[in-house]
Amino acid sequence: LAFYKITEARETKGVLVMLHASEKPERWPAALELLRRHLPLFGWETFALAIPSERITDKTTPEVLDAAIAHLQQNGKYNLVLL
Repeated sequence: LAFYKITEARETKGVLVMLHASEKPERWPAALELLRRHLPLFGWETFALAIPSERITDKTTPEVLDAAIAHLQQNGKYNLVLL
């Protein structure tokens, strides 16, 4: 499950990539949800990825992160911050 929200400002400062291991991916921690919803008002795009805890292995997080970064770079997004 992933959510991508573009900036609502004139200039994009970058993309905040958020990874969250969750037993219930539809339930984001409040702090991540606030960042995901409000940073686009201030020039940041957000890309939030939930990884269900039963799918997490030693390779899962790097694979998901590599795929997310590759997708963003294919779309011209290079200023990335990972949370």
